[in-house]
Amino acid sequence: MIGHFRAQITSAKQSAQEEQESLRQHLYRALDYRSWFRFELKYRKGEQTGYRPLTDARFNVLSGGEKAMAMYIPLFAATWSRYSDARSDAPRLISLDEAFAGVDEENMRDMFKLLTDMGFDYMMTSQVLWGCFDTVPKLAIYEIYRPKDVDFVTLFRYRWNGSRKEYVEGGIRA
Repeated sequence: MIGHFRAQITSAKQSAQEEQESLRQHLYRALDYRSWFRFELKYRKGEQTGYRPLTDARFNVLSGGEKAMAMYIPLFAATWSRYSDARSDAPRLISLDEAFAGVDEENMRDMFKLLTDMGFDYMMTSQVLWGCFDTVPKLAIYEIYRPKDVDFVTLFRYRWNGSRKEYVEGGIRA
């Protein structure tokens, strides 16, 4: 790695001298890691065969749910790739606020399957999402209830066992 960076710096110095430009500009271009990789998202919709590049124009004509899926899946893949470098006993945690807003039930089910298949632990907030899908083996659910004009909340606890949601006695007042 040291050899690589030394070569990049040497090349930048040489280019700056030859073009009589600022060394700083050449170093910036040579060491800007954002130019080292190229990522292209591709998608397939419905019964289409083959994948197409997901351009801004194509993204902008997708439905709200399709846009969400087009963003969540690469996010999960990138997160999984980073966690794959961690120790085997390290938690693989994802936290999502307003998770899967605008995504229909069938796609939500598939998103939970993807999270499960990737081995993620997750915390999610939502006004409508419970996560009770057959693709979720187990789940702890907390519903936060705040009566109007009071200064406390009550937590209602539920457990999903893969096939049924059950209320857990003993709400917690905070």
